[in-house]
Amino acid sequence: MFNIKALSKRIFLIKKHFNSNISFLVIAGGAFFSFLNTLLIKNYLPSLFNTYSFYITYLGIISSFGLIGLDQVFLRLSYNKKNRINLQKNIFTLLLVNSIIIPLLISFYFNQNYSNLSYIILLISGISINYIIISYNLSRLESNFIHAQLIKNTYKLFFFITIITFTVFKSIKVEYFLLIFTIFLSISLFYSLIYIKNHLNITVKNNTPFINFLVSFFINILIITFLGYGERLLIANTLGENIFGKYFYYITIFVFPLSLIQQYVGFKELVSFKESFNKNNFYRKLIKLFTLSLILSSLILLVIFLDNGRFLKVDYINDYILIVLLLCLGIVKLIYGIYSAIIGAVGEYRDVYILNFMTILLIGFFVLMNYIIGITIQGIVISLIGIFLIRIFFIQIKYVSNKN
Repeated sequence: MFNIKALSKRIFLIKKHFNSNISFLVIAGGAFFSFLNTLLIKNYLPSLFNTYSFYITYLGIISSFGLIGLDQVFLRLSYNKKNRINLQKNIFTLLLVNSIIIPLLISFYFNQNYSNLSYIILLISGISINYIIISYNLSRLESNFIHAQLIKNTYKLFFFITIITFTVFKSIKVEYFLLIFTIFLSISLFYSLIYIKNHLNITVKNNTPFINFLVSFFINILIITFLGYGERLLIANTLGENIFGKYFYYITIFVFPLSLIQQYVGFKELVSFKESFNKNNFYRKLIKLFTLSLILSSLILLVIFLDNGRFLKVDYINDYILIVLLLCLGIVKLIYGIYSAIIGAVGEYRDVYILNFMTILLIGFFVLMNYIIGITIQGIVISLIGIFLIRIFFIQIKYVSNKN
């Protein structure tokens, strides 16, 4: 007998699997273009590389911290009613205010401290990124995941097209280069504004208290941003822009491929752990992940060795210690991805606060030690490895070892 209910369920699962795969391909595509952009500029537009590195770091900081955690409050406290996403007015007002204020402040810092970065270009780019993030999360709430990833990653393709075009004109001024980037981001800004206007409903009543959520997300996002980008600014401010550029290039090659898998693992396993958590199953996944990280690290080293400086500008003879440390950092961050999924899926608020407070103390300790001993790239990378390992150890003790 023909079972319509079973067929509908099967179609739904196929569609869900298809959307998941397409979403991941868009994420991977955006990451691939970011990776390729860095390599192309280093090889064909070297005079622009340091400025590009700071600009991309700025965009990364805004993407992470530009809304001070209000984007997470938006995800948590909005609701779907009559096929429209609804958000209370006070949260939306704060989103709008901070979407401008934070880029104003961070743009000023970058403009004052690093060369060739126009304040206006930074400001427009930062505001654009904030609205891209808002519309991205709005699309996620509508379960339109492919569209969400397209909103978030399309500008990276346009950056790639710009870089390919400008490699023909090797004497191009950096101001024009960043201006083209800003124009593409501005187009995304206008699209995001239209999308938000058409898909978000603002409710007049402000019934849901959100300060506790905002404080929690603010602290968490601040720590994540510092762990993701703080060491770059420390290197730039203490060791100089050229050393920063070298570090940015090396983490693109040695850490970024592992970080991409980390993001996917965290996204995928969080859902799995929410449904059920089995210690033995977790350890099997952990062993597979560690094995994968070793294979990928070996492949990266093999490519570097075979390339021998023809395209990848890596001094593996003089920088072998730094390279090994960066690969270790990539492996630890990849392993941390699955532990992060545990805390995201089943972590209690009290433990999250303890973990964040402990991380703040660790950051302070390692920064102080680096200043006392003398700041080097190697010392900074070792500090990052230590922080992630201690966070892993905390989650292991609280949520894995004590699990029956």
